[in-house]
Amino acid sequence: MLITILAFLFILAFCITIHEFGHFIVAKLFHIPVEKFSIGFGPPLFRKKIGETDFRIAYFPLGGYVKMAGEEEGKILKTEEESEKSGVPDFYDAPIYKRILVIFAGPLFNIISAIIVLTLTFSIFGVSIDPYTKIQVEKNSYADRA
Repeated sequence: MLITILAFLFILAFCITIHEFGHFIVAKLFHIPVEKFSIGFGPPLFRKKIGETDFRIAYFPLGGYVKMAGEEEGKILKTEEESEKSGVPDFYDAPIYKRILVIFAGPLFNIISAIIVLTLTFSIFGVSIDPYTKIQVEKNSYADRA
């Protein structure tokens, strides 16, 4: 039972990491500063700052997030006055197509990783098929009459 729970948490953490990495890598590709990359919620168990990004592993591994510069809770857009005050480019200063790509990168990375994992699994282990399975047709059935 404990192994099952640990396996579930490991797979969940793997999926969350891939998802959040998708957001992170596309944001970096578009030069959008990323302040935090967290796997889990709550106080951090482990944290390391590399460049401008604070990488964290937190207590509750049931989610994760990537916080980009300018993202504040409840804020969905930025006024021109706020852009001029900050002087630092952030998520809301990026063109809409870049923001859309950053948002959709997470699910896209999950889909790509699923394809890779399934391809590797079936390539390595294959699908077992019993070639000696005997199939009989019932007498007086539609298949028998055909």
